[in-house]
Amino acid sequence: MATKKASPAKKKSAPAARKAPRSPKYVSFRLSKSDKPFISFELTIQTFYWAVIGLFVLALGVYVTVLQIRINALYDQVDASDVQTQLK
Repeated sequence: MATKKASPAKKKSAPAARKAPRSPKYVSFRLSKSDKPFISFELTIQTFYWAVIGLFVLALGVYVTVLQIRINALYDQVDASDVQTQLK
């Protein structure tokens, strides 16, 4: 006699996947109240650093100006001696 074919096993459906709870949306740019007034004076280590840098820049400017004056004086001497040699 013919044997019965086994019917395919029914697949159990997996439970519905749970959705992860949504995290709140973050705003990347938001105005905030300042802790200190904009125009305020406070001595910090950065104040010292900026003062040193400023003095260095001013000293370098004075040094370049002095060198320029010396070079111009040297050119004047060369021109004066050149004029004297042409007159002779």
